[in-house]
Amino acid sequence: MKHVKHSRHSVLFLKFVMSLVLITSSFSLYAQPIQEGTSPAPASAAIPAAAPAPSPAPAPPAASTTETTPFVLNKLALFSSGVGFFEHSGVMANDAEIVLAFSVDAINDVLKSLAVSDLGSRERAIVYPVDQPLDRALQSLKIDLSGNPSVARILNGLKGEEVDVYAPNLISGRIIAVEGEDDPLLRYATGVTGNYGIGPAVTLYTNAGVKVVRLSEVLGFAFKNQTVNDDLNRALDLIMASSNTNTRNLTIQLKGNTTRKISISYVIPAAVWKASYRLDLVETPNAAFQGWAIVDNDSDMDWNNIQLSLVTGRPVSFIQELYAPYHVNRPIVPLAIAGTAEPATYESGRSNSVLTFNDSVSGTGYERAPETQAARAAGGTAPKAASLTAAIDLITPHGQDAAEQFEFTFPNAVSIPRQQSAMLPLVETRLEVTKTLIFPATAPNNRTIHPLVGAELINKTRLTLPAGPITVYDGGTYAGDALVDSFPPNEKRLISHGEDLAVNGSVSMSSSSPITTVTISQGVMTINRSQDFVKTYTFKNASAESKRLVLEHPITSGARLVSPTYTERTDTVYRFTLTLAPGQELSYEVKEERPAYERITLGRLQPETLLSYSTNGEIPANARTSLQKAVELRQALDNANTALVALKTERERVVTEQQRVREILSVVGNTGPQGEEYLGRLVSYEGNLDSLSGQIKSAEETLRTAQTDYNTYLANLSL
Repeated sequence: MKHVKHSRHSVLFLKFVMSLVLITSSFSLYAQPIQEGTSPAPASAAIPAAAPAPSPAPAPPAASTTETTPFVLNKLALFSSGVGFFEHSGVMANDAEIVLAFSVDAINDVLKSLAVSDLGSRERAIVYPVDQPLDRALQSLKIDLSGNPSVARILNGLKGEEVDVYAPNLISGRIIAVEGEDDPLLRYATGVTGNYGIGPAVTLYTNAGVKVVRLSEVLGFAFKNQTVNDDLNRALDLIMASSNTNTRNLTIQLKGNTTRKISISYVIPAAVWKASYRLDLVETPNAAFQGWAIVDNDSDMDWNNIQLSLVTGRPVSFIQELYAPYHVNRPIVPLAIAGTAEPATYESGRSNSVLTFNDSVSGTGYERAPETQAARAAGGTAPKAASLTAAIDLITPHGQDAAEQFEFTFPNAVSIPRQQSAMLPLVETRLEVTKTLIFPATAPNNRTIHPLVGAELINKTRLTLPAGPITVYDGGTYAGDALVDSFPPNEKRLISHGEDLAVNGSVSMSSSSPITTVTISQGVMTINRSQDFVKTYTFKNASAESKRLVLEHPITSGARLVSPTYTERTDTVYRFTLTLAPGQELSYEVKEERPAYERITLGRLQPETLLSYSTNGEIPANARTSLQKAVELRQALDNANTALVALKTERERVVTEQQRVREILSVVGNTGPQGEEYLGRLVSYEGNLDSLSGQIKSAEETLRTAQTDYNTYLANLSL
């Protein structure tokens, strides 16, 4: 195993961390860190591989093992998704019965994932208590002990049963009823009178007739019906089991006649394991890096000398209600009293089973699936199959549709007592590290802030490091805390652990939308603009040493970077690498542009709007000249329309005046001097109307011509 050489500060730092772990650990841990050069295997999950077509299987050979061993937990894989894969195994002889206790919250996962490996068994069964209230379960038995019943209630519920009663002499008979103290028949049968009570009594039918026995005189009784006695034992078992309402026992019954290895595996909820790291920046660029896995055993089972694996990834995991009984409503179908049933045909079924189940005279077993091997993890070794038996291969499928997983397997056994936690060494290596300042993309505009102190890490190991916190040490002392996301091999990550108070940074933003091109086609003018976004970053380094800075610039949606060239980019930011000279101020400009356009129908513009476009200096000269011609034609059109409106208004005035004169003539007549005057006016108005009609006709023709000229010009205008 390769060991790296540490500086004096690094050694002190690692000793300090190790001392903390030794102080806080009060139990034995048998684990070694995964060091650079050691490659963990990718994760395996408890999923049976596809089986070949069924074929007759010979009886499995007897196991060669002759000595039995205890049935214990020997393998455990904890997943970062909040579940654990548990495997118990042992060597057992002949008929075996294994009892496993699970919390109620885990039962559904157990029923979904439990797998049993026993090639030597001829019969298997798994039994567990049904999920129903205790009283309901007790009421289903021949003897009802629900609700803490009295002896009188128990006997009264068993009417007709044969019973031996010792009161104190033996009386055998069948139970008729149990009466209370206020029953008049009971008083008559016992001969008891008075106001005091006699207590409950049982009425029996014996060979000598009906007898009444007061329960206060009964010393004991026994039922002759074995079914009642069996149900009494069953009821007492249920009551005893209910004392721990949060635990359910699964009994695995395996009948066989050989000594063989048996293993059982399942997946249940488990505490998520966590990773935490320590980074010493004294010896950059090869900085000491140490990782620890925090494992919590919050169960009620000791983990003694187990093979422990820690898996990071995001497998699909869900809970399905398999424990609670489920009932469906069935329709009531009328009886078919007479007639015959119509014939029916059925399509042949196709099996969709993963495992092929064979049943033969020699026993029951699983067919062996074809040998398979999962794809190698990046830089890892070939995966080890977490097989249940030699007959069932359990693999994790790898590909585009499966979440990538990475497994850390400790080379030595690990022991963690129940309700205890442990810090296990996960990795110890050196990372390629470059100290740097980071100016975040979230920096507010027009406000001075301090850049973040951080580092640029490159994972040169072959390990996929899980997400977790990093405690950073520098100069032999604590420098701050950082966070890192899942860190695959050969990737680069930035971390930050504080602020550099000697450096100030600010950002200001400006934008503009200059016109780039103008096109006109079929009366539609398209103005293309360039939306320019400019951010100016200003940094001042007040320290006496040069500083490296990574500037994160947020990417504007839909825009392209004009200048300068970025060092690297993500989906949301560009990164630029700058050097801040000591005692100097640096200004850095980042420009982006985004195309935009507006479409304008010229024929719908108001004259003043059209005129403003024709005089806009941003619009090219040839477009302005064309628009000015359009303005002239539009002015001619508006003038023609104004002239026509004026003539029509004048005609309306003359018609109104003519009507007024006719009304006056109807009053004064047309023979007198006044009448002759108004008659002359009427004749004059008629002449005016004739003249206006001609002018209006001519003005309408002029308007049509102007409209046609304007529309034709716009339609034929092309730039």
